Amino acid sequence: MKRKLLPVFLLVSLIILLVPPAPVTTQASHAMRVGLLSPLTTLDPAWIDTDTDALIVEQLFPGLVEIDEEGYPQIEFVSNR
Repeated sequence: MKRKLLPVFLLVSLIILLVPPAPVTTQASHAMRVGLLSPLTTLDPAWIDTDTDALIVEQLFPGLVEIDEEGYPQIEFVSNR
C-alpha cells in the first residue's frame, strides 16, 4: 500500500512546488466591484427604475436614502442641528 501512495505523493509534491504563489499586492484597491445583472442606468435616487439601480444607490448612500416597499426613495438622513 505504501509503495502505491509514494508516486502519488511525489506527483502532488512536484505540482505544489511548480505552481507559482499568488501575487502579493502592496497597494490597497479603492475600486468598488459589484456583479450586476443589468446595466446601471442612474445614480439619482429619484430616478431608480431597476433592481440594479436600487442596489448601487443603497450601497453608495447608506443612511441617506432608503427605498420603501413601493420602490420610492425616502430620505433617511437626520441632522443634529
